[in-house]
This record gives sequence, structure tokens and C-alpha cells, in this order.
Amino acid sequence: MPDFISLFLEEIKRKKDKLLASLNWDYIKEESFERFFESHWHPFSDEEFNLPSYAVDASQRILSLAFGSYIIISQGLVLGRDNYEDAKVNIEALPGSISQNQLENISDIILQNVEMDLALKVLEKGKPPYVLFIDGSLSSRISHIIYLLSMDLGDYNSLTLEVLEKTLRLINLSKEKGIYLISISKISRDTFLSQIISESKGTIIKSKYYPTDTELISLIIPHKTGFSTPILLGGKRSLGKKQMEIIETKTQIKEQLENISAFVNLYLRLIPNDSPLRIDFPCYLIGREDSFLSLDYQILPQVQLKSIISLIRNNCAGINVYQTHLYLVDKLVRIKREPDLERYRFILERELGKVLPLDRSQRRFF
Repeated sequence: MPDFISLFLEEIKRKKDKLLASLNWDYIKEESFERFFESHWHPFSDEEFNLPSYAVDASQRILSLAFGSYIIISQGLVLGRDNYEDAKVNIEALPGSISQNQLENISDIILQNVEMDLALKVLEKGKPPYVLFIDGSLSSRISHIIYLLSMDLGDYNSLTLEVLEKTLRLINLSKEKGIYLISISKISRDTFLSQIISESKGTIIKSKYYPTDTELISLIIPHKTGFSTPILLGGKRSLGKKQMEIIETKTQIKEQLENISAFVNLYLRLIPNDSPLRIDFPCYLIGREDSFLSLDYQILPQVQLKSIISLIRNNCAGINVYQTHLYLVDKLVRIKREPDLERYRFILERELGKVLPLDRSQRRFF
């Protein structure tokens, strides 16, 4: 049996300096970052605000078959007031000849389509006012979908456009109906906050990369609960150069994006020492009419967020249950390798009358 531990230790010794350099966050302690949070990290108030809640999430697994094809299994779930429940399952078969990059992009857009269909059904049936929680950042989702419009996804090119239109429709309908549409990201690697602080202070980051916003908060304010001063983010900040080029060539998309609200972005820590959550919601919730496409960013030090933060805090039940509705939906919708995915494979074989052997790489996990 190879002595992997000894080899591991030897590798660490060889690369110790390089590893430490990559893990060096001293530059985050730059004065302008620390000064920003002296006045832009706020304690929670005791105000209570409650509304009925809905939450939507989806899960996905890909079966890689021995003869090359892929089967993508996606399922979504939404739960809410008065025992509201709705679910959707989608199955797609893709040829083994597609690239890994295409497979990832197609599976992603399929998953987002499941989520948007369920979210839109809530807006059809739910009686306002209520809050609809979406897992993951809505503004980042829009940017990613626009980017995918430049990719060749074969038969799924039209679905990409459809998912973008559904996402924008969700935002506009939520505004019309007065819905609290709030997206929550457990993990975020965006750098909007660190960029904006640096720009406002005239600071140039010596490191090649900006720190992520969650790194920044975790290292400068490692313990305190509270939230960052909200920032109003538009497309000029959250969309990349590629996305803006795509928009300029697609008039219909440009018009649709001009009609949606810019997003309010903030980070909050609900429990001491926990990782901060990224919160995004359309600016109509704070009475603003700013257009997503026409805006870069604006720091909003005076805006009142007590009701929105209360809605999030009221549904926190511990360090692992940062939002009870999203947590429950995530637990119920997640496709586990065993027994869920194995059961789905057996059902497929029975219903299709065809054996679906997995390739060697997947076989080990069953």
C-alpha cells in the first residue's frame, strides 16, 4: 500500500512558500477596507415584520452511461403558506459526443428552467402580500444566462432565451403584485463590494485579484452579526463586457432588461462567526425605480431595510438552517446518489425496456 501521507507531507514541504503566498490575505487588511466597515457594518434592530413565505429550489444529477450518452435528471420543489406544495421533474437525454462544457451549460439552463417554472406558478396562485425566497443570486443568474446566449448549446439555444425571459417576467410580475422577491446565496465569489470600496477610496489593489466580498467581511469583521450598507447594482456593474456585447446585438433582450429594476445587494451575518450570506432583491422593494441596464452602482447608507432583514432573520433557525423554508426545500428536493439516483435509474430501465449501464467512473459510486 503506498504511503500517501508521507508523500503528502513531502509535497507540502516542496510547495510551502507557494501555498502560503496563495493563502496570504494580508492585503485585505488594507486601511480603506477596514475604514469602510467602521461605518458600513450595522447591528440588527429588534423590529419584527412577518409575511407568509414561499421558497423554491431544484436539484440535479447526471447519469453518464457506458455507451457514451448522458441522462440529466432534474427536480424542483416549492413550499409555502397553507401547505402549498408544487414539484416538477425533468428528464433529458444527451449524446455522448457533446463536450463537457456543453453538458455543464445545458444542464445548468435546464435546472434554472425548472426553478423559474415553479416560481412563476407561485405568482399565479399565491395571494399577496408574501415573500418568495430564491436560492442563489438573481442578478448573477441574469448575467450568467446572458453569457450562455453566446454559447452553442444546440437544441437548447432556444431554452436559454426562454429561461432569461422567464426570469425577467418573474421580476416584473413580482413588482406588479407587490411580492417580496428575495434571493439568498450561501456562497458568493463576487467582488462588487471590494471593487467599490477600492474605487471610492482611490486605492489600487496590489494583488492580481480582488478579494471576494465574503472573504473581505470574514477577515475584517470575523465575529459580529449584522449587515453591510446596501449597494444598488445595475447592469453596468454586474454584467461583463461579453454580456454587454450580446445585449447590444439583441434588441429584444435589451428592451426587456431596460424594463426591470436594478438590484439591491448586501451581506449579512445572522449568527456570530458564521459565513456571511449574500442577499439580492429588486430595488422596487425600497421604493426605487432605477433601471437595471442604465445603472452602475450607488451606495445607499440611509435606506431602511428593517422589514426585509426581519423577514430573513425570522426564518433563521441555526448555523445550518440559515433560512428555514430554503433549508427544508433543499433537503427534500436534493437527489442523493443512494437511494434516489439508483432508484431513478432502475425505473428508467423498467419503463424504457432498456439496460442503462453506467460508465466505469460512475459505477464505483453505486
